[in-house]
Amino acid sequence: MPGTTRKHVIAAVSAVVAAALMLSFGYYAGRRINRDEYAVFYTSHADEETVRSLPGLVSLNTADEEELTRLDGIGPGLAGRIIEYREEHGPFLHVSDIMNVPGIGEGIYSKIKDSVTVD
Repeated sequence: MPGTTRKHVIAAVSAVVAAALMLSFGYYAGRRINRDEYAVFYTSHADEETVRSLPGLVSLNTADEEELTRLDGIGPGLAGRIIEYREEHGPFLHVSDIMNVPGIGEGIYSKIKDSVTVD
């Protein structure tokens, strides 16, 4: 562009970057992060040992049948379905994905959602 100097280009790029940062900050600052998003953020930024040491949380992606049956409302049958589901569909991405397992609805989810995590 005629008359455009390097200073103009730098100023324009800086303005775009600043606007993008302000918009993203405003979006996240005014938005409540739910427990599922926090779990994904936390576990994706922590080492495996830290994740495993979180007190009282059972990992939906690594727990065996015995660990799963310690959860309120989960017996051996549902624990087996959870394991089967993750083997067929891959790891759970959000805690709420547990409701995709046949036999687990809102009732069981509300009982276990604060006791489980995904990693």
